[in-house]
Amino acid sequence: MESDKRKKGNRTFYIAVGIIILVLLTLYTLFLMWLGGGYLEEGIAGYVSHTVKMTGLAVALGALLVYSYRRIESRKEALFWILFLCIYLLLCIYLFRNIILDIPYISRPECTRLEVISWDVDTEMEQYMPYKIEGLDEDGKKQRFTVNKSTYKKYRREYSINTADVMYLPHTRIVMELELGEPETEGEKS
Repeated sequence: MESDKRKKGNRTFYIAVGIIILVLLTLYTLFLMWLGGGYLEEGIAGYVSHTVKMTGLAVALGALLVYSYRRIESRKEALFWILFLCIYLLLCIYLFRNIILDIPYISRPECTRLEVISWDVDTEMEQYMPYKIEGLDEDGKKQRFTVNKSTYKKYRREYSINTADVMYLPHTRIVMELELGEPETEGEKS
């Protein structure tokens, strides 16, 4: 009898610790987003920030899954839990697929040259405003990338700059390096 109470007490303790860790991780992620305010979008910091955001979301949903497992009382609830588990696993695959596929590209990102570039700010969200660079790539397709706030502030008023070489991760589309410059003239090409 007493060992059953102890087991239930241990389960409650582990659930409470898990929820506290989840809340702290979520608060940390929100703090990074707020603190970053558009500064954690490029380079390895952008990749890590993106990974932390996706991990926080997966952990939060996983904690709900674990918590709901403890509350199963009927066969119908167990079937719903299994359905929720399948949805959760598919969501995790979706969240982490691009992050994992970009690992080989961290040391050698893809590169594209944008011409006729313009700068934009997404003002739809109040607390977080992504800063964007967009332009036409070599194939004439419109490309759009998120950049750091400092990059945006540094170059947005430079109207003479109309080309940009963007080195980025192809799946998450995180800019690893951005080189801005004027296009070559016909006389400079050899």
